[in-house]
Amino acid sequence: MGSWSLAWIQSLYDYYLIRGDSSYVSQFVENIERVLGFYERHLDKKTGLIGTVRNKNFMDWSITKGSLPRADEKNEMKQSVMLTLYYAHTLDCTVSLYKELGLSEKSKKWIRSSRAIKEAVNESCYNEQEQLFSDYPDQQIFSQHTNILAILCDLIPPSDQVQLLHRILNYDKFDEIASSYFSFFLFKAMKKTGQQDLFLENLDSWHNFIDRGHTTCGETGFASHDRSDCHAWSAHPAYYLLSIVCGINPADIGFGKVKITPHFGKLDWVKSSLPHPKGDIVFDVKKLEGNGIEGFVELPPGLIGTFEWHGRNIELKANQKNKILFNN
Repeated sequence: MGSWSLAWIQSLYDYYLIRGDSSYVSQFVENIERVLGFYERHLDKKTGLIGTVRNKNFMDWSITKGSLPRADEKNEMKQSVMLTLYYAHTLDCTVSLYKELGLSEKSKKWIRSSRAIKEAVNESCYNEQEQLFSDYPDQQIFSQHTNILAILCDLIPPSDQVQLLHRILNYDKFDEIASSYFSFFLFKAMKKTGQQDLFLENLDSWHNFIDRGHTTCGETGFASHDRSDCHAWSAHPAYYLLSIVCGINPADIGFGKVKITPHFGKLDWVKSSLPHPKGDIVFDVKKLEGNGIEGFVELPPGLIGTFEWHGRNIELKANQKNKILFNN
């Protein structure tokens, strides 16, 4: 068992949201329970955090050396808030998946566990002076990772999460910052908090790849120790360019409908094509003077949806080019 097993559970939930294939994900329930049960057995009753684990728990590369969370000389990880919140986030994904599968009793169990973990982290790990969550309950060590996960876990009310996100992006004394890999969760936090326009402003790692002559994505984004110049786990901007900038997302479980809510940032126009089981979704929209946009969205046969721009909506019809026009 290890953090990759937790990532596997998260990915099953993501898969279900896009494909709605309950029969496929249901076959893994027993293994999901085994993974979650392993970490449950390692929760420290005194602190409420994951106590001591010796298994492989890679969360991210360190900006200096090694990986996170750090193990001690005995190869043990103790009281890691980062790992604990990663587990809590996985619990939340599991609860949502189980509810969809009709596994109400199992979901209730993990809801209780997730709530207890979050209460424990809030009580022992929030630093009022720094306005951040620490990586350990007894140490003043801070990372982007732990605080990104605090947003994804709803550790604080939604009304306070935007402020924490901006703190994550602007605080200059972090002991560890997210690599190109873990930025997947940073961008996920932007999307969750409605701060999608920040996405294009935070692609420094990928600009650096281009500046260094790369035609593929590096493994870490840290120039000091990129181990590979071709690594799939830093390729997620390809997903976010479609889901954030173009704003193309499933409107229901299984992607039977589409909802398009673009966030151009400083871009003047965007063209894209997203593959869908029913055919390609073609997006071609540009900005007008002021706050307007115009262009078209073409949907394949059998797929309908909506296009939203600053609270205004257009119904999108299947198998045709849908004209998009919003004046100021």
